[in-house]
Amino acid sequence: PDDYGTIQEAITAAADGDSVIVRPGTYVENINFLGKAITVASEQGPEVTVIDGSNPPDPDFGSVVTLESGEGPGSTLEGFTLTGGSGYYLPEYDRNYGGGIFITGSSPLITGNIITGNSATGSGGGIISVDASPVIADNTVADNSAFWAGGIMVGNPTVPTPSATVRGNIVRDNHADSYGGGIGLNVCTALVRNNVVTHNTATNGGAGIWIWPNADASISDNVIAENEAGTIGGGIGIGNGPAAPEITNNLVLMNTANTGGGGLSCYQSTPTLFNNTIMENSAPSGGGLYCEVDSTLTILNTIFWNNTATTGKEIWIGTTSSPSTLSISYSDIEGGVD
Repeated sequence: PDDYGTIQEAITAAADGDSVIVRPGTYVENINFLGKAITVASEQGPEVTVIDGSNPPDPDFGSVVTLESGEGPGSTLEGFTLTGGSGYYLPEYDRNYGGGIFITGSSPLITGNIITGNSATGSGGGIISVDASPVIADNTVADNSAFWAGGIMVGNPTVPTPSATVRGNIVRDNHADSYGGGIGLNVCTALVRNNVVTHNTATNGGAGIWIWPNADASISDNVIAENEAGTIGGGIGIGNGPAAPEITNNLVLMNTANTGGGGLSCYQSTPTLFNNTIMENSAPSGGGLYCEVDSTLTILNTIFWNNTATTGKEIWIGTTSSPSTLSISYSDIEGGVD
């Protein structure tokens, strides 16, 4: 605040290549990058530098941070706690999106932030990326809520193949009233890597990660643990249409689902599972893996161990008129392939 009264005033005055450095304090405002290739960073880190978006001048623009004007990799947000956001209103859906951060048509770097206590009536309580290619790295996304994807949402059903990189984040204690407690992926190309996704909840499915149809996702090197789904997919849920994610080198541990797929569930999808450990998950059906309705899975070098279920302790294949197919090789499955 030495030179400008608000962060937004400094952004407005900045030119491409500038940095806006923010001293410790709580700033009650909602900021927009205005298409500028600038760095907006705290001087001493997110624990002492808060942007509180709970009092927006216009309730239709209630995201704490908005990037909507073609911002590129030269636009960086670093080192803040973002809280109190209520999202960006999209009239075509009559819902608010991206409580903490709303990104559309842009490819910024979002790094080193704490994104907490935000909400959205649509998707992305913490962050939403719509038709955008951001890098979302090394943040803590915690205690946010939304109807879909309480923590982070990538993609949108009306736009073609947006992409994003989501890496090195802690995504915890978020809630979705529908699907995707921690992370949601929908009609997108996404790399989700080296995250810890834990203690998230979803009233329906995919408490840790939910993958909607046509999401070309690579899910690798994550710890997905102790998430709880009201229906299917405590750890990871894939479903409701064609999706073919690659799920590689993950630890899927101690997740629960109240219907099926404590560790992982799939519905009408064709995932590949390589080099994963899926253990100590629980559900009534398919403690480790639950699959139904014409799904085709390829499983290689994966461990299913010490999962719990009444039917299909490790793996459950539905008995519908369109049964699923598994191809399993070089894997350890407690109790054997039967």
